[in-house]
Amino acid sequence: MPNTMLARTYKAKYFPNGNILQASNGTNPSYAWRSICQAKETIKRGSCWNVGNGQNISIWSDNWVPHQNGFKILSRPGSPIMVDKVSDLLMGQPPKWNHDLIDQVFMSSEGELIKQIPLIREVQEDKV
Repeated sequence: MPNTMLARTYKAKYFPNGNILQASNGTNPSYAWRSICQAKETIKRGSCWNVGNGQNISIWSDNWVPHQNGFKILSRPGSPIMVDKVSDLLMGQPPKWNHDLIDQVFMSSEGELIKQIPLIREVQEDKV
């Protein structure tokens, strides 16, 4: 419930320019925030992003590929084509996977898993 007073307060203090999964302890954190940060690591290991617009999902460090061990990309960034966010792999409106780019950047098995991820026709934020 991101619009509650508590959520907005934590966001303003600890992660004003990102999301809770990217937040650090910060300076002089409260006991409650330190507890959230400890639990956050467990949540990160077992959660997976649902692709919306792809702008909040890091290709190389976030969990976003279902049916992949650990939900992470195993390919290494080494292609001459620089891609960082999942949004870099999308094209058009409504968004579609850029199959040619995916084939150039990822191992074939991962590319096929990525192409099978359903995309939402309406532009929405990414969700964990």
